[in-house]
Amino acid sequence: MNEFGGDWTKNKIEILVKYAKAYLTIMKDRRYWKLLYFDGFAGSGFIVKNKKTNIDITIGAAKRIVEIEEPRGFDHFYFVEKNRTNAKLLSENTKEAYPKKDIQIRRNDCNIKLSELSDFLLSAKGKNFRVLAYIDPCGMQLEWKCIINLSKAKIDIWILVPTGLGVNRL
Repeated sequence: MNEFGGDWTKNKIEILVKYAKAYLTIMKDRRYWKLLYFDGFAGSGFIVKNKKTNIDITIGAAKRIVEIEEPRGFDHFYFVEKNRTNAKLLSENTKEAYPKKDIQIRRNDCNIKLSELSDFLLSAKGKNFRVLAYIDPCGMQLEWKCIINLSKAKIDIWILVPTGLGVNRL
């Protein structure tokens, strides 16, 4: 399980889930579009904050989004997690827990998968897809060229930029 985050982590997950539900409300009568949720730094599905005597477990964004059924659920889920242990836990917490849902988990670099997503969405096969993407790196791993490639695609993309050390370095 991921062992980082604080109150802000819970808040951003709640805001993302509310946005996803609003997005799905807008899309509920547009069944001609296939809806894809993409998470570029998906984690394990849970976040543990251990205060020695008081352990706080937060359900991560990936698992929370998969659980949404109303007003409409996503048709496809694509999670990218580079860490082997986190990817295995994420699979247990999502793919194995919801076997009827189309959940893909890839152990890879988010930048590579964002480029592939861009190519797919701009192809003939991707024209009927609409995407909500959530990109929340721990540092400055996201390459700007990936965002530029996605600028022509039909995508709502959330990019959380770490405002601490990473921005100060720039």
